[in-house]
Amino acid sequence: MSAPGRPKREPSLGEEVAKRPEGSPVSAPGRPKREPSLGEEVAKRPEGSPVSAAGVPRDQAAGLRSLMARQAPRLIAVREAEGLDGTAQGLAWALSRQGHEVLVVGARQARRLRRWPAGAQQDEALPVVAPLPASLGELMALPAVGKASVVLVEAPAAEEALGLADQAPEALIVLPGNDGSGVALTTAYAALKHWHLRYPGIQHRVLVADVDSEARAYGVFCRLATVAARYLTVKLSFVGYLPAVADPASPVRLRAFERIALNLPRWHRI
Repeated sequence: MSAPGRPKREPSLGEEVAKRPEGSPVSAPGRPKREPSLGEEVAKRPEGSPVSAAGVPRDQAAGLRSLMARQAPRLIAVREAEGLDGTAQGLAWALSRQGHEVLVVGARQARRLRRWPAGAQQDEALPVVAPLPASLGELMALPAVGKASVVLVEAPAAEEALGLADQAPEALIVLPGNDGSGVALTTAYAALKHWHLRYPGIQHRVLVADVDSEARAYGVFCRLATVAARYLTVKLSFVGYLPAVADPASPVRLRAFERIALNLPRWHRI
């Protein structure tokens, strides 16, 4: 009871909310109860309901939940100069040996999807029966992505627009170390200029193939990196080299892929 002559104190907002019965349509004086979010509404719907929330089909809502819950894999475009091939496959094998599951999106002669499970041997790539994705959204919708932590997208170094490869935040440019005419460097620079103007956020790394020493490979890299920095203000990073061998499956070549794969988690630091 309040003191004589003093009006009764109105309860505070917190006291009023606490006194409200559970499930009341009003959560505070004059304030409607908050509507549940899309995620909360989807979670409350019974299994098998054709509509999950606000008219959204259940299969679409399930796809959205799956996409948001799944950690996006690391997406790298492997751009090889003319005459080079097999970089994505070799890197995928080496990464799988180190415990990664890798998906390769073929965009050259072999336009298909292949998956390297963790711990796979060199010839244990599994074919994936699915159309080639044209966008990151289509890629993430593929069941084959599964537990993949790395997705490698093959793309010619001279290609200016190749759908999914253009959406990759990282690009690995593979140059030949025996390019005496300089055609590969000129072609790579022209494509690099195009990528930089259209997609300035891409992080470009360079791998030099078919060369007899790291010093010579670094010299090839410096020729491209110098003009890129001077005329495009683009920073390139050198990630290694592949020795020139007659057999692409030779132990020397495979060890080189393993060294490159081992350093891949640290590429963002260089």
